[in-house]
Amino acid sequence: AVNSLGIITAGQVFARVAAKIGEEKVLRIGLLTAALGGVTLFFMISIDAGLYGILIPLFFVVSSVGIVGTSAPSLAMQHHGAHAGSAAALIGVAQMLLGACMTPLVGLAGSQTAFPMGLIIMLCDLGALCCYFFFVARAKKRPE
Repeated sequence: AVNSLGIITAGQVFARVAAKIGEEKVLRIGLLTAALGGVTLFFMISIDAGLYGILIPLFFVVSSVGIVGTSAPSLAMQHHGAHAGSAAALIGVAQMLLGACMTPLVGLAGSQTAFPMGLIIMLCDLGALCCYFFFVARAKKRPE
């Protein structure tokens, strides 16, 4: 319940903030929050920090979904007005496909350890951040 409140609160707060600082900056903040939370979560699991040591960074990882999950698709579809439905469908399929591929990996080590979960979360969050900087930020620096 606390994590779902984090998603809702982060989404609402950053929706208002996006009007002032821009949606792309909000996306960067969300991706950085997710990546830092993912690295911290993995570290806490690795040192066996206990329940609260895991729940706090997990809260930040999950809350960042409220930021990234709204701003990323919105920014991705901005330039596809005539094909917005197809773009939204492609984004949805990609999300579900990636989730379906990652889910079995989390269970590889069994249900007695959170290590694979922390590893997958960290790698996916860092991967998303790298994709942003490699594809989006880099493309904006190129002259048109």
